[in-house]
Formats: sequence, structure tokens, C-alpha cells
Amino acid sequence: MKLDLSALSPRHRLAVRRELANRKRDRGHVDATPKQPIYDSTTEAHFAQYVEALAKAECGFFEGRVMIDWDYHPMTFNLARGLTYTPDFGLVLSLGVTRRYVLVEVKGSWKAKNARDSRTRLLVAAERFQMFEWLAVTGGPPKDWVVEWIS
Repeated sequence: MKLDLSALSPRHRLAVRRELANRKRDRGHVDATPKQPIYDSTTEAHFAQYVEALAKAECGFFEGRVMIDWDYHPMTFNLARGLTYTPDFGLVLSLGVTRRYVLVEVKGSWKAKNARDSRTRLLVAAERFQMFEWLAVTGGPPKDWVVEWIS
């Protein structure tokens, strides 16, 4: 089937042609599996494996609540004067019939490089956006996860 691009502006025609070329190139690629997200640190990768295992389990518990689903870098918050904060993970937790969206910041330790900036942004976001629950998680394999509820 041939697409009629004549009604589009030249800029949009070019964008459609590029998208079609990318799709054609990707279809011919041997590894057509969906790409795994590239995590910012190995601690985040370990935490992603941990929450994925909980989400796949029919009754996987996270801090006393049933884990339903999760997402990596779910949203970005505008804090002030061009300052933004993107939490590492978003978790959907259930306690009975109540479901809550919990945003998580994961660090190997709070002594790491730029950890103080992340902690400050996390606290500011938790104060401004109280409709979410906020967590700070440190540690990870081979140690245990240390979970701190911010809100």
C-alpha cells in the first residue's frame, strides 16, 4: 500500500519518510526484541530485577503491600527555576482495595557522588507533590535494601 503524502507539508513529509525508513531498517534487524532500558547505575539495575520479580509473583510484597506494576523514570517534576527531578522508579502498590503510586529514588549509598543533590531534589519534590508517596532506597545486592519512607 502506497501512502499519499501530498497533503502534508514538506517538513512533515520528510518526518514520515524518515520514520518509514527507520521501521524498514528495524524490521530487517536480526535482534528485533524490545530494548531493555539502560539504567543509570548497577544499583538501579539490581532494584529493577528485584521489583520485576515481585511484580511477576502473584503475591510479591514490598514493604507490606502487594506489588502490582512498576515503571523506570516514570515522570519528571518541575521544581523551581528550571530545576527538574526525575525519580528512578514508579511502583503501583496495593493494600486491600487501595492502590497507591509510590515514587522511588535508588542510591547505592548517600555518600555517592551527587547524592546530596538527589536527596535535596527528592525532599523538595515530596514536599510539593504530596499526592504521591515517596521512598529513598539504598543498598542492594549483596546487602539488603534499606527503605526510607519520605512522605
